[in-house]
Amino acid sequence: MTCRKAKSWLDTHGVEYEYRDILKQPLSSDELAGLASRAGKSLAEIVNTRSPSFKALRTKVKDDDHAVELIQGNPRLMIRPALDNGTTTHFGFNEAAFQNLTVK
Repeated sequence: MTCRKAKSWLDTHGVEYEYRDILKQPLSSDELAGLASRAGKSLAEIVNTRSPSFKALRTKVKDDDHAVELIQGNPRLMIRPALDNGTTTHFGFNEAAFQNLTVK
């Protein structure tokens, strides 16, 4: 749902973007590390521990390597959407954050 809201917001505001379906084109460990770094977060912090998919695993995120393993095994575990402008990344839909990242 939040991905649809994000796409709608970007379209409504005329922001050009590249959409990537991470279920069809999963992120590499380097890409995940880059996104997390640009967001000022650890890889463990970008796992959506509130998602039903994560809760079904009945596990905890042990460390960054485990986070990568979890996300690559099930991309739905990553907090989405991820908006990245090459310098900064924001995870989740937040209108103010999207505005700040898309202003040129």
